[in-house]
Amino acid sequence: TPRNILIGNVAAGAADSGFWYEVEGFHRGNSAMAAEVLDGSLPFPSRQEMGIFDENKAHSNYGAGLKTYPSGGYKPPDEAIFANFIAVRNKGAGVFSHNG
Repeated sequence: TPRNILIGNVAAGAADSGFWYEVEGFHRGNSAMAAEVLDGSLPFPSRQEMGIFDENKAHSNYGAGLKTYPSGGYKPPDEAIFANFIAVRNKGAGVFSHNG
């Protein structure tokens, strides 16, 4: 979910991307059965507000340091901000943003 709060984390040595946001237009996994999903009060991930992503670092990952993969497009109600992010020595891009 894009509502996660990630502050001061380090992602290193991953087989793919260090940080990965896949924002779908449907709920899946255990969260698909959450009460707020079942009663319709929680929007699909592709329409949820962004949580906090600040002061994170990614290094030495095989893929990108940070990858966003919004299948069908991420359309949050406000800006999605990835603040103060540092990416070094990743095999892929520092930041890869795919806007489907």
